[in-house]
Amino acid sequence: MNEKILQIKERQSNFELLKIISMVAIVAHHFVAKNVFNVDVDVSGITVNKFFLQIIGNHAFIGNNLFFMVSAWFLCEKTETFNGKNVFEKVWRLERQMLFYSIVLYVISCSYTGGGYTDNNLLIQSLAPFSTKLWWYPNAYILFLLFQPFYQVALCKLEHSQIKKLLIVMFGLWSLPTLLPFNFFELGANNITCFFMLYTFIFYIKKFQPTFINQKKKYMSMVIGGYGIAFASIIALDLLGSRIPLAGEYACYYIRGNYRILPLIISIGIFVWSTHWRVRSKIIDGVANLTFGVYLIHMYPTVVNFLFTDLFDIEKIIESKLCLFYAIGIVLFIYAACSLIELLRKVLFFFTFDKVERWILRGGVRCKERP
Repeated sequence: MNEKILQIKERQSNFELLKIISMVAIVAHHFVAKNVFNVDVDVSGITVNKFFLQIIGNHAFIGNNLFFMVSAWFLCEKTETFNGKNVFEKVWRLERQMLFYSIVLYVISCSYTGGGYTDNNLLIQSLAPFSTKLWWYPNAYILFLLFQPFYQVALCKLEHSQIKKLLIVMFGLWSLPTLLPFNFFELGANNITCFFMLYTFIFYIKKFQPTFINQKKKYMSMVIGGYGIAFASIIALDLLGSRIPLAGEYACYYIRGNYRILPLIISIGIFVWSTHWRVRSKIIDGVANLTFGVYLIHMYPTVVNFLFTDLFDIEKIIESKLCLFYAIGIVLFIYAACSLIELLRKVLFFFTFDKVERWILRGGVRCKERP
């Protein structure tokens, strides 16, 4: 990849667009996977509507990987050793946003349902969202941030062949064994280990610029081939599921799980492709800046129950000829509504918490300048 692509010094809309696409995919997944109506088992065999919902409802794992890889791309540019202040600032920015939504949404949930959707466990989780893993993605990402400076320094000392061998070991331990649908073969694979695997790959392509990242046919074949195998597995297992119910439950197994082979191959191919996009848009940048808030809002436990049990039950549309359009409309509505709420939060923070923090920082500077 040429220098223009690899040496990024400013915000790029191609990556911002990728974040938006990823978050839409995540919302679509939760609309299907968290729904009170389980399309995998509640519809026998395979139908057009079922297959469509299975497709749009299983991109979150690809979306999670893409969302992380955008962050990893820029984190890879930092080679400094561990800086406690910088790490604390990053963690605090995430934590205060999580605290705001966890507390506000808990209060709203208690008021709206009279406590019907809430309990003491949720109260504790809302008061300490990171410690209690209220949301898995920010929890895993914060843990990764704490290790990233050390890991970055270690990677910088490895040679080209050593990085390749490291990637092979990671892939062999955490991805290849998942071809068999049994947890005890996953050898410690989880969301955090997947982050380390993806970070190593991003570091590898930025530092060594392997030839395949400039060969469109290769990375596009990863995407097309990965999707082809994934869709074929869904169809085959759905058909088998009409006779063997257990097979139907595993219909989407091979495209679910961040660290499984197909989501990894597809997400890596899409990410490499995105580095070649030539996009510049302040609107895209602005919308992308709201994506993390979209995740926090729609994935708060009581909001999940309200959206996907009470409000948008798939059973109501599963037989409709307009199912495709209903599903897309619902996903975009949820995304837009959460984006608007996040925008309002940002405005509120700008005039309150951010203003206080800026005042403290300016006061600190003045104190240092005094004799």
